[in-house]
Amino acid sequence: MLLSLLASVLNSLGDRSTISIGSVDIVNNYGFSKLYRDILIHEPNVHLKINTHHSYEIHALLENHTIDLGFV
Repeated sequence: MLLSLLASVLNSLGDRSTISIGSVDIVNNYGFSKLYRDILIHEPNVHLKINTHHSYEIHALLENHTIDLGFV
């Protein structure tokens, strides 16, 4: 499911080449580090902007379209 979500975001980038991701600390550090690495290897033209936030901040960032994906 996560890979299909990322594929959907990649397809919707259009001319952009950056995906902005917001997540809580533990997810970024332990859950997705391999996933982020794999994306960078298999999609060399895509740049990841990864930020760590509190869960309530991630909801607000998604609502105002500051980030493309959020994981809490």
